[in-house]
Amino acid sequence: MGINIGVESDGKGGDYGRPVLILRGFNKESFLGVVLTGKKRRGRYYIYLGVVEGREASANLSQIRLFDTKRLVNKMTKLNEEKFDKIRKTVKDLL
Repeated sequence: MGINIGVESDGKGGDYGRPVLILRGFNKESFLGVVLTGKKRRGRYYIYLGVVEGREASANLSQIRLFDTKRLVNKMTKLNEEKFDKIRKTVKDLL
């Protein structure tokens, strides 16, 4: 998702890419997303998703933000409805 500053999560590689779960699209230029991490994390601001695309995955709820769709490079997978609903409910309760 590009080079970030401070406590924001950087991605890996030359383009600093990292997986993001799209929570809601606003228009063709922007969406609300939550950064995913490739580690098994638990806590108030993390939701463990299990294995996604062959890797452990957790949603980092402290990294919810507005993204430009130009940052999207490729679609990895579609999260099952049960896990997605759990994240949406947790985000709603958190905000």
